[in-house]
Amino acid sequence: MLISDILGEKYLTREQKTLQAVIDSDIVPRFIEENQKRAKEDRLKLPSRASIYRIVDTMDPYEKMRAREGALAADRYFRCSGAGIVAEAPLDYVLIDHTEVDLETVPGGSLYVARPTLTVALDLYSRMPWGVYLGFAAPGYESLMMCLRNGIMHKGEFLAEFSSIEGTWPCHGLPRKIILDNGLEFHSESLRDVCGTFGISIIHNPVRTPQYKGAVERFFRTLNDGFLSGLQGRTFSNIVKKGDYDPVSRAAIQFADFKEALFKWIVDVYARKFHRGIEGFPIEFWQQGVSRQPVDLPVNVEDLKITLGEAETRTLRNSGIFIHNARYNCTELGDLFRRFGKPRKVKVKVDPLDLGMIHVFDEQRERFISVSCTDSNLYGVGKWQYQLIRKEIAAHRMAGESTYDIQRHLKRIYEMLSAKQDGVKRKSNKRAARHAEYQNRTRERGDPKGHSAGPPDFDEVDTQELLGLAARSGWGKSGFWE
Repeated sequence: MLISDILGEKYLTREQKTLQAVIDSDIVPRFIEENQKRAKEDRLKLPSRASIYRIVDTMDPYEKMRAREGALAADRYFRCSGAGIVAEAPLDYVLIDHTEVDLETVPGGSLYVARPTLTVALDLYSRMPWGVYLGFAAPGYESLMMCLRNGIMHKGEFLAEFSSIEGTWPCHGLPRKIILDNGLEFHSESLRDVCGTFGISIIHNPVRTPQYKGAVERFFRTLNDGFLSGLQGRTFSNIVKKGDYDPVSRAAIQFADFKEALFKWIVDVYARKFHRGIEGFPIEFWQQGVSRQPVDLPVNVEDLKITLGEAETRTLRNSGIFIHNARYNCTELGDLFRRFGKPRKVKVKVDPLDLGMIHVFDEQRERFISVSCTDSNLYGVGKWQYQLIRKEIAAHRMAGESTYDIQRHLKRIYEMLSAKQDGVKRKSNKRAARHAEYQNRTRERGDPKGHSAGPPDFDEVDTQELLGLAARSGWGKSGFWE
């Protein structure tokens, strides 16, 4: 049918022409053109505008939107708002995501303010936070590792740090599946290594499908709109809400105090407040769920710190292993090098929170070797702290060079060397340079002609001079000509 063909070519396109425009610019001219080719009795009757609109109304709505606005828009508009991913027990699914807290805090002993990173792993079944990390490491494997460590371990020792928290936080154990977005840290070798060790399945959100992590994003909104509202130093999501409020100048909350307040809010408020998404209390859902299906735990909790370390591949040499400009070595590592007999790549686990020690995997004996850093100052220093220290050292070095006007002196040195080079034939030839050096040394020993004591380079001395040198030096059959 001609109308259907024209609508398919001109209306069902990503240009999204209006139907009236298609009628005026395409359907009417095409009918006129077609009738000019036909006999009078075979000419087509131009349909009314109402008839054309009725044809469009009978089209499949999904296919029509898909053709005009794209598959993504059609899928979003027509998707069923059903249950989605369904968890039947605690730790069936754990949703993990990062956010930058909407609050400027004052790190301990500092004169500056900063917004901490919050990484949350939320149990989909109970909506309980299973693991949480709060700190100043940028979103990456370090914050992810700390969140996983917090989630797997019992939290009694962790909560003992905060005297104001009254309730319990019973969430711990190994999740069966974790749902992540497509950040680089969520595709890292370290994460794959950890999940492979513990038998955890990784599910990545399909691109442009934020509904897969809706529960954890709702948790962040509850945090921002509830707990953070009214705190001094709070930032805002848009400029209209912010107005002339300056969160930096009004920041007054110490990071340590904020950390305790946040975990108290999680344990004593959020976990025990009615949640409309599950129509119940998160703490009760967790407790009832684990009573029916207990959580799994690691076989060896002591090795958890090593397993959750950041995986790297480094070269083992007789001097040890270098990571982040720091050297690691010990007697047992030296024994491993002797067994290899030469430099070799090895698997290393690094704790981003403590660079004072690494763990090197011994493939032959199938175990990790604990290796200390030769610099004892790195004990207890985290990766992000070490990087900050390196930046401070670099800044101090640059400031010192500026104070002593190093750049001016270097420029003067280059100018002096450049002046000495005026009129000198320039040729990039290391052999020529070595020969010139031999001649200079010979002159210093008293030979006015500058003949060197060793064989000269052929491309810098002509044949007659070579013959003369051979006669005077008596090289002959000693090896020079052989």
